[in-house]
Amino acid sequence: MKKNIDTLVWLTASQLNANHPVYEQIDGRVATLFIWDDEQFQKMGFSIKRQYFIWQCLQDFKKRNLMVIKGETDHVLKSIYQKTPKIKIITPEDKRLDYSRWSFINRLNQPQFLVYQGKIPYGFFKFWKQAEQQLFPKKYPAQSHVKASIPSNINQSSAV
Repeated sequence: MKKNIDTLVWLTASQLNANHPVYEQIDGRVATLFIWDDEQFQKMGFSIKRQYFIWQCLQDFKKRNLMVIKGETDHVLKSIYQKTPKIKIITPEDKRLDYSRWSFINRLNQPQFLVYQGKIPYGFFKFWKQAEQQLFPKKYPAQSHVKASIPSNINQSSAV
């Protein structure tokens, strides 16, 4: 455990954001904790690509005093608490986790995600282009929806 830390911000795989709002709610000498739990990743059906994406997200935490500990989540959290009971462990609340076994964890309410009502198109980037216009309307003022014309000798399925 790094010295001079009085608060750990524990983030799960779905909360990885180096600018997470939880950092605005805390003071002190803060470190970020991420637990690399292979068993949990397997239960959640994370592919190798998803795990690589998580690893890439962790690279954004260079300025956040990041600690990555590999192990089973329950064991890691309880070990940290037993070895350093004065450290405050804070986490944004995740509705998918059962916190009853971790009375020493301070949960912070997290803003709800936006519920996207539209039909999700195939492929993330197509989805993002549509969602971004709804999420950030100031960036995309009312635009006429101009469709690109495709030459008649190219069918739409072969156009990328």
